[in-house]
Amino acid sequence: MLRFDVNNTAWTQALSELEEALPLLPPQCDALKKLLQSMAMVQLKPVEKVYQASALSLAQVNALLDMKYDHNSPEYIWDLRNDPAVGNSDLGSTWAFKAITEIKSSPYYQKFGDESLIRSVIDILLCGRLEKLADYSANNQLAVAAEVDIHTKARRPDAIEHSKIHSATIRGRVDWILGHSISKKNLDGMLVVLEAKREGSSPKAIPQLMCYLAGIQDARVAANKQNHHVFGVMTDSSEFRFAVLNEHRQMFISDPLLWRSNAPKIVAFLDHILQKAIESSPHTTPVKSGNRQLLNYPHHLRGTFAFGATQDLSEMETSDDSADMVADVDDDSVVHVEINLIGD
Repeated sequence: MLRFDVNNTAWTQALSELEEALPLLPPQCDALKKLLQSMAMVQLKPVEKVYQASALSLAQVNALLDMKYDHNSPEYIWDLRNDPAVGNSDLGSTWAFKAITEIKSSPYYQKFGDESLIRSVIDILLCGRLEKLADYSANNQLAVAAEVDIHTKARRPDAIEHSKIHSATIRGRVDWILGHSISKKNLDGMLVVLEAKREGSSPKAIPQLMCYLAGIQDARVAANKQNHHVFGVMTDSSEFRFAVLNEHRQMFISDPLLWRSNAPKIVAFLDHILQKAIESSPHTTPVKSGNRQLLNYPHHLRGTFAFGATQDLSEMETSDDSADMVADVDDDSVVHVEINLIGD
């Protein structure tokens, strides 16, 4: 069965001219006339437009997915507050740090440092940090999957085409994905995306990563997850950029950090992202909210991260001074809370 793109203006124009010309054909062309009539009566069906995430520009991603990110604006900078450490901050004593140092100093790595070798470095870094941030207390431990297909529907499918597009999908394959789902197909259980690029190509991954994070967020929204924040990491093993997509489709990205001079901060950034993902797993017994005012997830994140160059800690002040509360936030509810009561 033939399918024609309803958005093909050349084909639509040809059919219109064909209908006008049919009455002018002589009787001896009846067979041809019937064939042309059947062609003119073909029911045109819209064909879904498919975009590859790796081929889209930042402006196109912002338009198609209704996202907000401007790399020239300080309002979209993401950073740690005072570089707080998580886990073991003594990098020199970890097997992962030693292995990465040896690999990156190897002449073979310098000569043949293609994407596959870069991925090996990231594998080591990821395993090393997860080992230090052991999530053994969680009922659902953080799972890691590689080469995961992600797709998402464009919110504004006609945003970058001159002709009318009724539906568009953006597809891609992410290098690593972390979450509390053991199936690659259950994107609603995912929270962190890592994308590796060849040396010097890390900035080019920004539009691609935005597509992947939007796909995971859309899956979490569809599954009625309360936490819609998703995290991302882009790296070529020498330069690292960290990202978060909030519930308002705003993308925040860190300034580039070089491993040679900022390894401790890179590890701290990664640790905090992984820690937030670990905390999203159910821990012990569910907590009844009662009359307690629990911290919501955006507030929870602002305790560790700074969003935008002008944001300060004033937003973190709470109206309830009777208790000092530390909350672990689950996908569906706040499940683990330490409460330090002041006074009796």
